[in-house]
Formats: sequence, structure tokens, C-alpha cells
Amino acid sequence: MARRQRGAAPPPTGQPPARRPLLSGHSTAGFDREKVPDQDVTNEHWPPPAVARTLQPFPSDYRIDVDARLVWEVDGEEWVEATAIAWTQHHVKLFCQDPRLLVPYVWLAPADVRRRPLADDAPAIG
Repeated sequence: MARRQRGAAPPPTGQPPARRPLLSGHSTAGFDREKVPDQDVTNEHWPPPAVARTLQPFPSDYRIDVDARLVWEVDGEEWVEATAIAWTQHHVKLFCQDPRLLVPYVWLAPADVRRRPLADDAPAIG
């Protein structure tokens, strides 16, 4: 068999050349075309970087169910259910599963967060 010169076209076979997929080995399965577009929370209130780096989420025993006031850039003001997972005197970090958030965490000022009432069947602490 003769060697092909570098850069030379392959010999004709009568078949069109095979097309490689654009993302070989990758699929688009799992991408949801109906996904709600991400929105910014305009009342987000981040702590200074030096404070944020040192904060660790509290153990699950100390997490608190809350209602949080989120002001979306498109949808406007809305109260949503969330869980407070870390806080300081001036900042509250919330876990909030909303499809408009790029990540399920948001920092708010304490004035935008209120505790949710305990259920009647909630166990007593202490």
C-alpha cells in the first residue's frame, strides 16, 4: 500500500467522507430547553470577602427555616421559603432552591429574612 503524502487528500472510495460530530463523545442529554432563565437578585447583600472566606455553614442542627424576600431583576419582589445556613450580625446566607438562581445560595441582609413559624408537631428543643 502506498503511503499518502502529508496534507494530501485520501484516495476516493465512492463514499462521502464521514462527518465528525461537533462535540465528539459529548451529548446534549440533560440540557433542558424549557429551563427558566437565570435572574439576578437585586437585594443580594454579600459580606466583605475577608468575612465570607472565614464563614462555614452551621451544622444541620442550627439551620433555620425562613421566609426570604428576594427582589428579582425581572420578576420583582417575592417571598420564598429558604433555609438559613450561615449568618453574621449583618448578613444571612440562605439555601434556596429556585430555578432562577444560578446557584442555590444567596446572601441577604437580616431585614429581608424572617423565621418561619414552627409546625404544631415540631419536637421541642432542650
